[in-house]
Amino acid sequence: MSKSTSAKVKETAQEEVQRVRQIAEEGARSGAYLYPLRGIYYFATHKDLYKPLFSRLAPTLTLGAGITTFMFLFTYLPQLAVLVFTSGPLAALTTALLVLSESSTLTMVLSKTLLIEDTLIDTFDGTLVGKGQTDLVAKDRQVKSGAAGDAIGRLGKLMTKPFPK
Repeated sequence: MSKSTSAKVKETAQEEVQRVRQIAEEGARSGAYLYPLRGIYYFATHKDLYKPLFSRLAPTLTLGAGITTFMFLFTYLPQLAVLVFTSGPLAALTTALLVLSESSTLTMVLSKTLLIEDTLIDTFDGTLVGKGQTDLVAKDRQVKSGAAGDAIGRLGKLMTKPFPK
């Protein structure tokens, strides 16, 4: 490599380091990394948002247990037979981890598709209603009038789906 090429590479690397440093400083100053913690705190301190979660908790847990049981009954032994050749004595452990991973993926896809989507919409809309953004929510769903009652209780029927499939 010639001196001019190495100088260009060094200059480019220094510029990239400066750019990364600037982005990291902006991110640290913005406080955006605190939003997940603030969201957990908000959810924990607003009991009316629990209703959609608890209404879907038992069906989701039942679905997960059923899928995991099914996967162990019907896929563990065939996968173990294959993994014995690649993993040797650790095949039983790696097969169990593989089946758990597959079960987790199936549970996530099915529960999100069949159970949780409406719950997420209700929680989000309930949060907006609780923050006084009733007009925004009323564009896509019926909102019952009156200040009495919890935010989730004021939510009516969805007129349009926010996440088209």
